[in-house]
Amino acid sequence: MDFDYFGILFQVVFWIVAMTFMMRWFARSRLRDRPASEARTLRQPTPLLIVGIVCLAMSIGMLFGSYTETGGPIPFVVGSAMTLLSLYLIGDYYLARHVIDDDGMAYGRTLGKRGYFRWSDVRRVAFNKRMNWYRLELESGVMVRVTGMQMGLPEFAAHVLRHVSAARIDPRAHDLLKNSARGKLHRMWP
Repeated sequence: MDFDYFGILFQVVFWIVAMTFMMRWFARSRLRDRPASEARTLRQPTPLLIVGIVCLAMSIGMLFGSYTETGGPIPFVVGSAMTLLSLYLIGDYYLARHVIDDDGMAYGRTLGKRGYFRWSDVRRVAFNKRMNWYRLELESGVMVRVTGMQMGLPEFAAHVLRHVSAARIDPRAHDLLKNSARGKLHRMWP
């Protein structure tokens, strides 16, 4: 039985290089200039929408391909999963937007109810490096997540530092927020 080591190695290296370029593209897009009307809005960068649309087109192609003679259940399952994930990315681009002001933040979610909280309602602020998001725990028990990929992080960080007591901010999150407020955002990809 022949095993194509070169083909496997090429695929792994290609995936690592492609992901590195894509994550750098996302990271650069977080600091792009935005209109004054969006100054207090946190939203996903446009590259996320582009990736979602491209993946949706590919997954729909995979679904159609699974109905041919060479297709089967595996391409259908993979295509279905990719379709759902692509729709989630597109939905996240449009729905997971937050608007900050001096009193609090109106938050949106891809799945679930939108809401609003006052800065005084924040019980704890932490950062999850693995998931790349800030987690705001509210007095009501509600958890609000702000992804580290969103545009508007410097404004968000400045508001959190100004309106939330330092005792309620995790020390690691506090350092990241201070850097973000100065426009120096954390790395998204190792």
